Amino acid sequence: MGGPAAERFLSYSAPDDSVIWKIMFLDTDCLVGELHRPTEGRTSYFALDTRNGSLVMNDFTPELAVVAEGSAPLLRTGLFTTAQGLFYLHSYVDEGPEHMGIWAVDPLKGTVVWQRQDLSLVCNLGHALLAYRAGSFAGFPERCYFLLDPMSGRVIQTPGEDASLVKELRAEAPIEEERQGIRLPLFYHQSDECNMSVEGLAVLRRMAGSGLCEYIFRGNVLAAAVHRPDSATVSPAFTTDLELWCSGQQLYSDRVCEANPAPCMNYFLLKDVSLYYIKKRTELAGVRFNAACGGV
Repeated sequence: MGGPAAERFLSYSAPDDSVIWKIMFLDTDCLVGELHRPTEGRTSYFALDTRNGSLVMNDFTPELAVVAEGSAPLLRTGLFTTAQGLFYLHSYVDEGPEHMGIWAVDPLKGTVVWQRQDLSLVCNLGHALLAYRAGSFAGFPERCYFLLDPMSGRVIQTPGEDASLVKELRAEAPIEEERQGIRLPLFYHQSDECNMSVEGLAVLRRMAGSGLCEYIFRGNVLAAAVHRPDSATVSPAFTTDLELWCSGQQLYSDRVCEANPAPCMNYFLLKDVSLYYIKKRTELAGVRFNAACGGV
Protein backbone atom coordinates (compact mmCIF):
# COMPACT_ATOMS: atom_id res chain seq x y z
CA MET A 1 0.00 0.00 0.00
CA GLY A 2 1.34 3.42 -0.92
CA GLY A 3 2.19 6.09 1.59
CA PRO A 4 0.27 9.27 2.31
CA ALA A 5 -0.62 11.21 -0.82
CA ALA A 6 -3.16 13.80 -1.93
CA GLU A 7 -4.19 15.11 -5.31
CA ARG A 8 -6.57 17.78 -6.45
CA PHE A 9 -9.25 16.10 -8.53
CA LEU A 10 -11.99 18.73 -8.67
CA SER A 11 -11.95 22.41 -9.59
CA TYR A 12 -14.94 24.61 -10.37
CA SER A 13 -14.97 28.37 -10.98
CA ALA A 14 -18.18 30.32 -10.49
CA PRO A 15 -19.57 32.39 -13.37
CA ASP A 16 -18.71 36.10 -13.45
CA ASP A 17 -20.13 38.18 -10.59
CA SER A 18 -21.17 35.01 -8.70
CA VAL A 19 -20.04 33.64 -5.34
CA ILE A 20 -20.35 30.07 -4.08
CA TRP A 21 -22.72 30.16 -1.12
CA LYS A 22 -23.04 26.52 -0.03
CA ILE A 23 -22.68 22.93 -1.25
CA MET A 24 -24.55 19.71 -0.48
CA PHE A 25 -24.06 16.08 -1.47
CA LEU A 26 -26.50 13.75 -3.19
CA ASP A 27 -26.54 9.95 -2.89
CA THR A 28 -25.51 9.54 -6.53
CA ASP A 29 -21.82 10.57 -6.62
CA CYS A 30 -22.85 14.17 -7.18
CA LEU A 31 -22.64 17.46 -5.31
CA VAL A 32 -24.73 20.56 -5.85
CA GLY A 33 -23.70 24.14 -5.15
CA GLU A 34 -25.66 27.33 -4.63
CA LEU A 35 -24.47 30.45 -6.48
CA HIS A 36 -25.37 34.02 -5.52
CA ARG A 37 -25.19 37.05 -7.79
CA PRO A 38 -25.34 39.89 -5.23
CA THR A 39 -25.66 42.65 -7.83
CA GLU A 40 -28.69 40.99 -9.44
CA GLY A 41 -30.22 39.38 -6.36
CA ARG A 42 -30.36 36.12 -8.32
CA THR A 43 -29.58 32.55 -7.27
CA SER A 44 -28.50 29.68 -9.51
CA TYR A 45 -27.04 26.20 -9.07
CA PHE A 46 -24.26 23.96 -10.36
CA ALA A 47 -23.56 20.24 -9.96
CA LEU A 48 -20.35 18.19 -10.19
CA ASP A 49 -19.56 14.49 -10.40
CA THR A 50 -17.61 13.70 -7.21
CA ARG A 51 -15.85 10.74 -8.83
CA ASN A 52 -13.87 12.81 -11.31
CA GLY A 53 -14.90 16.45 -10.83
CA SER A 54 -16.69 16.71 -14.19
CA LEU A 55 -19.40 19.35 -14.63
CA VAL A 56 -22.94 17.97 -14.57
CA MET A 57 -24.97 21.20 -14.47
CA ASN A 58 -23.98 24.87 -14.47
CA ASP A 59 -25.66 28.18 -13.63
CA PHE A 60 -29.08 26.52 -13.51
CA THR A 61 -32.11 28.61 -12.56
CA PRO A 62 -35.38 26.70 -12.24
CA GLU A 63 -38.47 27.99 -13.96
CA LEU A 64 -40.53 29.28 -11.07
CA ALA A 65 -44.16 30.18 -11.63
CA VAL A 66 -45.29 33.74 -11.03
CA VAL A 67 -46.53 34.16 -7.46
CA ALA A 68 -49.40 36.45 -8.32
CA GLU A 69 -50.78 37.85 -11.54
CA GLY A 70 -48.70 40.80 -12.67
CA SER A 71 -45.73 40.08 -10.38
CA ALA A 72 -42.25 39.11 -11.53
CA PRO A 73 -40.93 35.54 -11.37
CA LEU A 74 -39.03 34.70 -8.20
CA LEU A 75 -35.26 34.91 -8.64
CA ARG A 76 -34.04 34.36 -5.06
CA THR A 77 -34.12 30.74 -3.97
CA GLY A 78 -32.17 28.59 -1.52
CA LEU A 79 -30.80 25.06 -1.28
CA PHE A 80 -32.60 23.18 1.51
CA THR A 81 -31.72 19.47 1.34
CA THR A 82 -31.04 16.46 -0.90
CA ALA A 83 -32.49 12.95 -1.29
CA GLN A 84 -31.16 10.19 -3.54
CA GLY A 85 -30.58 11.88 -6.91
CA LEU A 86 -32.57 15.08 -6.29
CA PHE A 87 -31.98 18.38 -4.53
CA TYR A 88 -34.68 20.64 -3.10
CA LEU A 89 -35.06 24.40 -3.30
CA HIS A 90 -37.23 26.96 -1.57
CA SER A 91 -38.08 30.58 -2.25
CA TYR A 92 -38.85 33.28 0.33
CA VAL A 93 -41.95 35.03 1.62
CA ASP A 94 -41.89 38.68 0.51
CA GLU A 95 -38.08 38.58 0.24
CA GLY A 96 -37.87 37.91 3.99
CA PRO A 97 -36.24 34.97 5.80
CA GLU A 98 -39.33 32.70 5.91
CA HIS A 99 -39.29 29.88 3.35
CA MET A 100 -42.00 29.28 0.79
CA GLY A 101 -42.50 26.62 -1.88
CA ILE A 102 -40.67 23.39 -2.75
CA TRP A 103 -38.90 22.60 -6.03
CA ALA A 104 -37.29 19.16 -6.56
CA VAL A 105 -34.51 19.27 -9.16
CA ASP A 106 -32.74 16.44 -11.00
CA PRO A 107 -29.22 17.76 -11.78
CA LEU A 108 -28.51 15.06 -14.39
CA LYS A 109 -31.51 16.18 -16.45
CA GLY A 110 -31.36 19.84 -15.42
CA THR A 111 -35.11 19.90 -14.82
CA VAL A 112 -37.62 20.43 -12.03
CA VAL A 113 -39.10 16.97 -11.32
CA TRP A 114 -41.93 18.19 -9.11
CA GLN A 115 -42.95 21.33 -7.24
CA ARG A 116 -45.36 22.35 -4.49
CA GLN A 117 -45.63 26.12 -4.29
CA ASP A 118 -48.36 25.87 -1.64
CA LEU A 119 -46.10 24.15 0.92
CA SER A 120 -42.91 24.98 2.84
CA LEU A 121 -40.22 22.52 3.92
CA VAL A 122 -39.51 21.85 7.59
CA CYS A 123 -36.98 19.01 7.56
CA ASN A 124 -35.77 15.90 5.75
CA LEU A 125 -36.71 12.72 7.62
CA GLY A 126 -34.81 10.48 5.20
CA HIS A 127 -37.81 8.44 4.09
CA ALA A 128 -40.03 11.53 3.71
CA LEU A 129 -40.03 15.33 3.69
CA LEU A 130 -41.95 17.15 6.42
CA ALA A 131 -43.72 20.23 5.05
CA TYR A 132 -46.56 22.55 6.04
CA ARG A 133 -49.19 24.78 4.52
CA ALA A 134 -49.60 28.15 6.22
CA GLY A 135 -53.10 29.41 6.89
CA SER A 136 -55.19 31.24 9.45
CA PHE A 137 -58.31 30.66 11.51
CA ALA A 138 -60.26 33.42 13.25
CA GLY A 139 -57.38 35.77 12.53
CA PHE A 140 -54.74 33.50 14.09
CA PRO A 141 -51.99 31.85 12.03
CA GLU A 142 -52.00 28.06 11.82
CA ARG A 143 -50.05 25.36 10.05
CA CYS A 144 -51.21 22.08 8.54
CA TYR A 145 -48.41 19.51 8.19
CA PHE A 146 -47.81 16.85 5.52
CA LEU A 147 -45.31 14.07 4.85
CA LEU A 148 -44.22 14.00 1.21
CA ASP A 149 -42.59 11.29 -0.86
CA PRO A 150 -39.19 12.82 -1.78
CA MET A 151 -39.20 11.43 -5.33
CA SER A 152 -42.72 12.45 -6.39
CA GLY A 153 -43.96 15.09 -3.94
CA ARG A 154 -47.02 12.92 -3.27
CA VAL A 155 -48.60 13.25 0.20
CA ILE A 156 -48.05 9.97 2.06
CA GLN A 157 -49.31 11.06 5.49
CA THR A 158 -51.10 14.09 6.94
CA PRO A 159 -50.16 14.91 10.55
CA GLY A 160 -52.33 18.00 10.12
CA GLU A 161 -52.27 20.13 13.25
CA ASP A 162 -51.11 17.33 15.56
CA ALA A 163 -48.38 19.28 17.35
CA SER A 164 -47.12 16.32 19.40
CA LEU A 165 -46.67 14.14 16.30
CA VAL A 166 -44.91 16.94 14.43
CA LYS A 167 -42.59 17.45 17.40
CA GLU A 168 -41.73 13.73 17.40
CA LEU A 169 -41.06 13.76 13.67
CA ARG A 170 -38.77 16.78 13.90
CA ALA A 171 -36.86 15.16 16.75
CA GLU A 172 -36.31 12.05 14.62
CA ALA A 173 -34.93 13.98 11.64
CA PRO A 174 -31.25 13.18 11.02
CA ILE A 175 -28.74 16.00 11.21
CA GLU A 176 -28.01 17.12 7.64
CA GLU A 177 -24.24 16.80 8.02
CA GLU A 178 -24.55 13.24 9.33
CA ARG A 179 -27.08 12.30 6.66
CA GLN A 180 -24.74 13.53 3.92
CA GLY A 181 -21.71 11.90 5.56
CA ILE A 182 -19.67 15.08 5.97
CA ARG A 183 -17.56 16.61 8.72
CA LEU A 184 -17.58 20.37 9.29
CA PRO A 185 -14.84 22.33 11.06
CA LEU A 186 -14.76 23.25 14.74
CA PHE A 187 -12.93 26.12 16.40
CA TYR A 188 -9.76 25.04 18.14
CA HIS A 189 -9.69 25.31 21.93
CA GLN A 190 -7.14 23.87 24.31
CA SER A 191 -9.93 21.88 25.95
CA ASP A 192 -10.16 19.81 22.73
CA GLU A 193 -6.60 18.53 23.03
CA CYS A 194 -7.45 15.31 24.88
CA ASN A 195 -9.07 13.92 21.71
CA MET A 196 -6.15 14.61 19.37
CA SER A 197 -3.05 12.75 18.28
CA VAL A 198 0.37 14.08 19.25
CA GLU A 199 1.14 14.96 15.61
CA GLY A 200 -2.19 16.73 15.06
CA LEU A 201 -1.87 18.62 18.30
CA ALA A 202 1.55 19.95 17.32
CA VAL A 203 0.18 21.22 14.00
CA LEU A 204 -2.84 22.89 15.61
CA ARG A 205 -0.78 24.59 18.30
CA ARG A 206 1.55 25.99 15.65
CA MET A 207 -1.30 27.29 13.51
CA ALA A 208 -3.30 28.66 16.45
CA GLY A 209 -0.26 30.63 17.55
CA SER A 210 -0.71 33.02 14.63
CA GLY A 211 -4.50 33.39 14.43
CA LEU A 212 -7.96 31.93 14.90
CA CYS A 213 -7.93 28.24 13.96
CA GLU A 214 -10.60 25.84 12.66
CA TYR A 215 -10.04 22.12 12.31
CA ILE A 216 -11.48 18.73 11.38
CA PHE A 217 -9.83 15.69 12.93
CA ARG A 218 -10.73 12.19 11.72
CA GLY A 219 -8.60 9.07 11.97
CA ASN A 220 -5.06 10.12 11.11
CA VAL A 221 -6.25 13.06 9.02
CA LEU A 222 -6.23 16.68 10.13
CA ALA A 223 -7.63 19.50 8.00
CA ALA A 224 -7.07 22.93 9.54
CA ALA A 225 -7.41 26.58 8.56
CA VAL A 226 -5.84 29.56 10.29
CA HIS A 227 -7.25 33.09 9.94
CA ARG A 228 -4.53 35.70 10.38
CA PRO A 229 -5.32 39.41 10.76
CA ASP A 230 -3.22 41.79 8.68
CA SER A 231 -1.86 44.40 11.07
CA ALA A 232 -0.45 46.50 8.22
CA THR A 233 -3.87 47.63 6.96
CA VAL A 234 -6.14 50.32 8.41
CA SER A 235 -9.35 48.44 7.61
CA PRO A 236 -9.83 44.89 8.90
CA ALA A 237 -8.21 42.31 6.59
CA PHE A 238 -7.66 38.58 7.05
CA THR A 239 -5.66 35.91 5.27
CA THR A 240 -6.79 32.28 5.54
CA ASP A 241 -4.46 29.33 4.90
CA LEU A 242 -5.71 25.73 4.72
CA GLU A 243 -3.55 22.67 5.42
CA LEU A 244 -4.16 18.92 5.12
CA TRP A 245 -2.09 16.52 7.23
CA CYS A 246 -1.84 12.75 7.74
CA SER A 247 0.07 11.28 10.70
CA GLY A 248 2.19 14.39 11.02
CA GLN A 249 2.98 14.63 7.30
CA GLN A 250 1.65 17.58 5.30
CA LEU A 251 -0.22 16.43 2.21
CA TYR A 252 -1.60 19.68 0.82
CA SER A 253 -1.93 23.41 1.46
CA ASP A 254 -3.60 26.38 -0.19
CA ARG A 255 -4.44 30.01 0.52
CA VAL A 256 -8.21 30.21 0.75
CA CYS A 257 -8.64 33.97 1.23
CA GLU A 258 -6.41 37.02 1.21
CA ALA A 259 -7.09 40.61 2.31
CA ASN A 260 -10.67 39.65 3.12
CA PRO A 261 -12.63 42.03 5.41
CA ALA A 262 -13.68 39.08 7.61
CA PRO A 263 -12.25 35.63 8.33
CA CYS A 264 -13.31 33.04 5.71
CA MET A 265 -14.84 30.67 8.25
CA ASN A 266 -16.52 27.33 7.56
CA TYR A 267 -15.10 27.20 4.04
CA PHE A 268 -14.00 23.53 4.11
CA LEU A 269 -15.27 20.04 4.95
CA LEU A 270 -14.32 16.36 4.80
CA LYS A 271 -16.35 13.68 3.05
CA ASP A 272 -15.08 10.11 2.72
CA VAL A 273 -11.45 10.46 1.54
CA SER A 274 -11.81 13.96 0.11
CA LEU A 275 -11.31 17.51 1.33
CA TYR A 276 -13.58 20.12 -0.26
CA TYR A 277 -13.07 23.86 0.16
CA ILE A 278 -14.18 27.19 -1.27
CA LYS A 279 -11.37 29.50 -2.35
CA LYS A 280 -11.82 33.27 -2.56
CA ARG A 281 -15.60 32.67 -2.52
CA THR A 282 -15.56 31.89 -6.26
CA GLU A 283 -13.77 28.54 -6.64
CA LEU A 284 -14.64 25.08 -5.32
CA ALA A 285 -11.76 22.63 -4.98
CA GLY A 286 -11.66 18.94 -4.11
CA VAL A 287 -8.57 17.10 -2.86
CA ARG A 288 -8.51 13.31 -2.56
CA PHE A 289 -6.15 11.62 -0.09
CA ASN A 290 -5.05 8.05 0.61
CA ALA A 291 -7.80 5.98 2.22
CA ALA A 292 -5.26 4.68 4.74
CA CYS A 293 -5.24 8.15 6.32
CA GLY A 294 -8.94 8.80 6.54
CA GLY A 295 -10.23 6.29 9.02
CA VAL A 296 -13.30 5.66 6.84
